[in-house]
Amino acid sequence: MSKVIKCFILAITVIVGMTPPSSWANDPTPTVIVIKTTGENGLIPRSPAPIPLQGVVLGYSLYLTFFSDLGVVGVTLEEAAYGPVIHTVVDASLPYATIPFSGDAGDYTITFTLEDGVVYVGSFIKS
Repeated sequence: MSKVIKCFILAITVIVGMTPPSSWANDPTPTVIVIKTTGENGLIPRSPAPIPLQGVVLGYSLYLTFFSDLGVVGVTLEEAAYGPVIHTVVDASLPYATIPFSGDAGDYTITFTLEDGVVYVGSFIKS
């Protein structure tokens, strides 16, 4: 089994183990955040490097997994109709981070900005 699949399974196991059932009573199904890298002018590079982070929405939280020490990462969550919902920083030298989230339905874009200026953008729909 590849390292990425093992990490994903570990992340889901940790997420389910850390989350009390009351926090996901309204949404028991995790939503995986599709994350892409952006290059110059917001374009996706032709041969992008592996994505060093992963995100899952479960109930009222965003669960992030970091596959390497990324330092301090700026996280911005925007809803298409309402604009920015969350703007925070996380310590990505740790393997996991949890960000509280309203859980409101919407079409979301999440942006991760690393200290060196590299940007990763993800999206998900919360119903």
